[in-house]
Amino acid sequence: QLGQGPITFHNEEHLTTSDKGVIMLRKLLTQQIRSVAAGADPLGHTMDEAHALVKVKAGNFFVD
Repeated sequence: QLGQGPITFHNEEHLTTSDKGVIMLRKLLTQQIRSVAAGADPLGHTMDEAHALVKVKAGNFFVD
């Protein structure tokens, strides 16, 4: 199955205003790659246990 065609280089694209989301995502990805390369944590992830996510059980039940 083939979608919009073969993968092309970004410099060969002709993005328009309707591709604003693509542009925003690429900028965010580039920013996060540079951030990780500089030693920081990427968005939504931390290696610091003090800021780790709290895991909770979830489901279709109630506990009294």
